[in-house]
Amino acid sequence: MKKHRYSPALLLVIGLLSASHSHAIDPFSAINKSDPATVEWRVVGQCLITPRVQHWIPVAWVETSPAGNFSYIDGVPTSEEKTSVLRSSGLESSSSARVLNFTNDLWRSSNIANAYQQQVCNVWDAAVPAMLEIPSGGSECESVITIKAALRQLEIVFRAATPPFMLLAYDSSTDTGWTSGCRDKALVDAAVAANMRCSTDMLSSTLQPGGAAASALAQQNCIGRWGSVIPRQSREIGLTGPLASAKTALRAMSTARVHLDKFPYPVDTNGKMQLAAPVVSRSFAPGDSPLPSSIQPNAERRYGWIYWRKVTCCVGN
Repeated sequence: MKKHRYSPALLLVIGLLSASHSHAIDPFSAINKSDPATVEWRVVGQCLITPRVQHWIPVAWVETSPAGNFSYIDGVPTSEEKTSVLRSSGLESSSSARVLNFTNDLWRSSNIANAYQQQVCNVWDAAVPAMLEIPSGGSECESVITIKAALRQLEIVFRAATPPFMLLAYDSSTDTGWTSGCRDKALVDAAVAANMRCSTDMLSSTLQPGGAAASALAQQNCIGRWGSVIPRQSREIGLTGPLASAKTALRAMSTARVHLDKFPYPVDTNGKMQLAAPVVSRSFAPGDSPLPSSIQPNAERRYGWIYWRKVTCCVGN
């Protein structure tokens, strides 16, 4: 099978279709805000009689707001935001967040999947068991199969109850741990004991100073030039505007994955993010700073992000 090649004109048309914005966005418009230039579709091998392809795939929509005013996605209910000690004391400098997983049906209906004639992977192909936990007596492959089967079953349940075709994986307004960070206390204590420091001045995180223990912790907890992912909570010191929102979105996905087992995709600097609302940006790696020049502060301080992962799979003709 020949590799699909699309002209700049076609990609521009898809991009323009993705860029439209209204105050409330339906799920189909949300998935169509995915940046076509991020996909990087290519054939990487052969699977018997079908090609093996690799590309980036949008797996989630994450939005942040100073007061839980999540009105970007139409039809997804929002809980009333709680008052917290951090917020009332004026110490909280980022925002609330919620994470919505794209379903495979929604992805298959997208402009991008149709432009590639459905010769694309499924969103489940990006799923990886949290912390690479392998069931006793099982292999990593068996673990991946297990989580994908569970995700398909979860989609059936949600589709029966929720027409928007998006799965609510996390809402900070219903999570008392979001404003405390207490669930990460052991990791924070270990980082302090090892004198771990995530530098925001270099292109990659460095330690000032540290040893082997600090280095190991940094690999797990440092997010490029954004500092540390722990504690996974709303309070952010130092970063402001879109950059603080992007880090908050990453922390929300990490919370949903590590603490609640509701986010099946790895959350690290190997993924990609893009701003999808109020404007559409090109993609970038978590931890990158500065952000793309098209990402500017907005008066409402509400942002919607799309999270991408790279996938490889066999596709049919």
